[in-house]
Amino acid sequence: MLSIGKHLRHARDHFILLIDCVIGNQPYVLSYDVRSRNTPMESSLSEAHNALVSVISRFKELEASPSITLDQVITLNAVTPFSHTFETTFGREVRKKISL
Repeated sequence: MLSIGKHLRHARDHFILLIDCVIGNQPYVLSYDVRSRNTPMESSLSEAHNALVSVISRFKELEASPSITLDQVITLNAVTPFSHTFETTFGREVRKKISL
């Protein structure tokens, strides 16, 4: 069974990967399959707090960037367990993560 810390880390990782994707160079290619595990935020309340505050700050910085819009096209690579490639948008990925 996963702990709440692991669930929070998993969700935070998805947001960080999405943000890192769109602040990089085009074409924007995203993979949620590359994540860190056993991080301090999984077992420390203060580390979890700091990590979540950090991702919120990064979203606020991104919001101030006029070059990234919700309809920004992203190529999503997924392994489920077979490799798939999809076209998505920044807005769809944000909404998908918020609705989990």
